[in-house]
Amino acid sequence: MSEKINFDTSLGEFAAQYPQVRDILENYELDYCCGGEKNIKVAAKEKNIDLASFESLLQKIIGEASPTEKNKKWADEPLVDIVDHIQKTHHALAWEKLSSIKIVLGILIHVHGEKHGDFLQNLANIFDNLKTKLEKHLKVEEDIVFAYVRNPDKANGCTKQLLADLQKEHQETAEILNQIKSFTSNYELPDYACASFAKMYADLETLTDDLHAHIHLENTVLYPRLEKLLG
Repeated sequence: MSEKINFDTSLGEFAAQYPQVRDILENYELDYCCGGEKNIKVAAKEKNIDLASFESLLQKIIGEASPTEKNKKWADEPLVDIVDHIQKTHHALAWEKLSSIKIVLGILIHVHGEKHGDFLQNLANIFDNLKTKLEKHLKVEEDIVFAYVRNPDKANGCTKQLLADLQKEHQETAEILNQIKSFTSNYELPDYACASFAKMYADLETLTDDLHAHIHLENTVLYPRLEKLLG
């Protein structure tokens, strides 16, 4: 890519145009997900990122990235393909990780509860809040939003108000994920951590990163296109 990056572009739009930069945005803790309306220049300055070196890095990533399912540009793809992708990748991962993390947390509380029960129980409480809210959210998306995309002639409750409510839930999800990240000191393992503990933290981080990509795709691509269809 030879042209200069437009740093007045929003993080959300930039990540939608160049999905291959999402990992580096995650590394720099630049919120392209629910904070995606902020432009690159403002967000980078808030993180004390040098714009010249950052532009060079972004151009290198964009220029070298090979097309993959992960960095596919979904903006112009058929809506049915988008919801199929979201359900078979992002939703499938979320359902699996929410279940497995819950199980491992219960085991860890049993094993380490005598000495570290307060920390683990507090983490479990935060995670349970995420699990409860997110599982309800995923079901609404699958049963109403995705069903509408697959069969738009069938009135099933997919409205602009529902999409607005779901976007609000996206923000709430992002806030809980930030709470977990802060509570775990950015997933830093404690000295007493066993292999199951390490796996649980790794799964939390995987879930967080995937939800960022998942929410970004819905907020930036799927929902805006659906809003136009709904009139």
